[in-house]
Amino acid sequence: MKKTTKATIAIGAGVVLLLGGAGTLAYWTDEADFGVDQTITAGTLTVEPVDDGTWTATFDGGESKIEVPPGSDTRIVPGNTLEFTQTVEIIASGDDLYFTIEQNDPLITVDPALETALERAEIEVSELEPGGSIEETGTEGVYQVTANDETPAIIEVTLTIVWPFGADGSPATDNPAMGGVVTLSAGAITVTQVVAPTTP
Repeated sequence: MKKTTKATIAIGAGVVLLLGGAGTLAYWTDEADFGVDQTITAGTLTVEPVDDGTWTATFDGGESKIEVPPGSDTRIVPGNTLEFTQTVEIIASGDDLYFTIEQNDPLITVDPALETALERAEIEVSELEPGGSIEETGTEGVYQVTANDETPAIIEVTLTIVWPFGADGSPATDNPAMGGVVTLSAGAITVTQVVAPTTP
């Protein structure tokens, strides 16, 4: 009985010395390379104006448009519809790239009397319909890249301002607007990446 007990204690002490004294344990390891070299390129999402845009004017719903030169020499009258059009291109590439296209309405600064007259104006931007390698998804207002060839999607932005002719309150409302000045600025198109829409 006594001999057996001593042997067990000796073996236990030996294990303790092996772990504490040596500091590390030996083990096997190996590694293997995997895959092949792959080049990954980041996509693009840019928007640029193609031209400076043009202003045209019509009178009281007429179809004849007159090009309006830039500057304060333009003189609008009740019944005029002013229309600004500009061509913009969007270049986008990227697998699984989805984005929205939004317009920031122009900042309109006017004389108070003319501002009152133009409160009845229609100031809006037409629907944006890109093409090329970009198409609309099933979710309204969300677009996706269908090819990575960076074919520009050309869209036309239209801003319309209407000064109604013979509207209610005229001429009492419109007469004070004579000589008023309208300044349009800070209109912009913004493209923003979004998460892919979920399929219902």
